[in-house]
Amino acid sequence: MITIYHIHFFRKNEYQVEKEYPKYFLQGKKMKDPQIIAAIIQGIFAILATTIAAYTAANIGKKIYNQEKLKSNLDIAKKDIEFLLAVENKHCEKHKSNEGTSYKNTIRDIIRSDYNLKWSGKFTPGRVKNP
Repeated sequence: MITIYHIHFFRKNEYQVEKEYPKYFLQGKKMKDPQIIAAIIQGIFAILATTIAAYTAANIGKKIYNQEKLKSNLDIAKKDIEFLLAVENKHCEKHKSNEGTSYKNTIRDIIRSDYNLKWSGKFTPGRVKNP
């Protein structure tokens, strides 16, 4: 609260101190002026609206950033799948030239039984390039 002091001097060493409150504080009583109450309410809601807008913008920005990160990771995963399929292809070609058969399905069966992993077939080289 803002208080203004007025000091009145009468004689040497005699003085009187008066407190004066600004008209809006009404000497500690409740603020009854409707304009003041309206201004306070308006200020509170302006701060609240700004806070909500900032929070919403931050969440939207975070979601967009996460989407871009996921797209980047998806592109990397597609390239890794393409690479691993090319490695499998070259490995099968080498087996075929040395032993007459590629053993591709035999090796895949061994992986299914020993490691309990399954090939979905959803990400073949053609599907990786053209989803």
